[in-house]
Amino acid sequence: KKKKNQLKVKFSSNINHNKKIVYGLGGGSNSWHGVITTLDKQDLISIDKSTNYKISDSINSNWKQLSNYFPKVNELLKKTKKNFKHSLINKGDLILKKYLVNIFPLRVKKLLTYRLKRNNNLKYIDNTIAIKLNTDKLGNIISVNCIKQNKDYCIKADIFILSMGAIENPRILNQSFKNTKYYNPSVGKNLIDHPFSFISKIINKDKIIYRNNGYSSIFKKITLRYGFINSFLKSDSGTNHSIFLRPSYTRKIMTNRKILNQLIYKKFNLKLFSRILKSWALLKTCFGLICEKFGIGYYTNIFDVSMQFEMFHKDKSFVKLSNYKDDYGRIIPIVNYRIPNRFYKDILHMQKKIRNSLKGNSTLINFNKSKIKFESGSHYSGTCKIGSNINNSVIDQNLKYHKLNNLFICDASIFPQIGNANLFLTITLFSIRLSRYLKKRYHL
Repeated sequence: KKKKNQLKVKFSSNINHNKKIVYGLGGGSNSWHGVITTLDKQDLISIDKSTNYKISDSINSNWKQLSNYFPKVNELLKKTKKNFKHSLINKGDLILKKYLVNIFPLRVKKLLTYRLKRNNNLKYIDNTIAIKLNTDKLGNIISVNCIKQNKDYCIKADIFILSMGAIENPRILNQSFKNTKYYNPSVGKNLIDHPFSFISKIINKDKIIYRNNGYSSIFKKITLRYGFINSFLKSDSGTNHSIFLRPSYTRKIMTNRKILNQLIYKKFNLKLFSRILKSWALLKTCFGLICEKFGIGYYTNIFDVSMQFEMFHKDKSFVKLSNYKDDYGRIIPIVNYRIPNRFYKDILHMQKKIRNSLKGNSTLINFNKSKIKFESGSHYSGTCKIGSNINNSVIDQNLKYHKLNNLFICDASIFPQIGNANLFLTITLFSIRLSRYLKKRYHL
């Protein structure tokens, strides 16, 4: 039988030992794509409605602190210059959406290691698998069972924060609280994402140097990128989809999709490198992405149009537990991820809107239903929804789990609506808000 060990957080001698110990359960370690943006106004309003509280105001008040971590982040709040013109699109009913692109992705693990060398208050336990939360009779989490290097550990703390994501949060919560008074049937429901698909090609009469940005330079660490929100869909059905235009590195859209998947999901090694060198399509795609990343621009007249879709809770995707465990003792979750049929109707609306917004020297080639394949946006959310009603939500306005005193959740799983873009900045704003709340509540 494996020996139980307890990992204790050690404080340096100059630290007040009466202060609370906080343990955070985290998920991924990289913001690998380096693309950040804001939630749209209607997405923040959905959080206000869910909690009956003006959370959007308190979130927006943290932008000043956020700019300490991301110096150029205020560019997202600035109004676009009136003389700004897109190379291919006359805006019309399409609303401009801004994105910030990091030349080099943020490596969170590396950043933590750097901070730890300068802060004796922190203890970072990496490569550890969290299995189960343990409670007392008073409604408190007292410890979490973990496995590190095939050894069992029990980590104790005063406050626990889950940041394990919309798939793993439901797994550990339901595995820990099933058949107890702390079980919440809303956990795992309402799984949402913003899947995407290539819907059209644009062929320009003349080749142009397309930079995909409002301004860009190889000497800047962060640059601006532009996409579009369709105001017609937004006002008509409430659906907040977006589109993005990028150079087409291959003529066949299916080939392009497979190549992008290889570059994104495959670990870079000598085998992949040699495969890139042998494949003209892969090599061309890599060159194009580098040009795009560093603001050099790409000389072409063919462009792909991708569409990022908003999912709703009514789409009935969810996460629940199976009857099987993995080698570590975690119950394996079942993920039911459904693409709603309404997306095809929305694609037709968007294609029509793009055609009406194209500049005169461009031609639009639309894909039919048989050519449209949906890919996950990999920003799973919604399974631990924030809200004031304990019957249809998991956490309150302060991100505290409804039925426990010292368990908090802060990641993408808390959002009732995410629109069409990644949540990195918004999660960071919520984490700043949570840290301020914990300091005030626990007198830290």
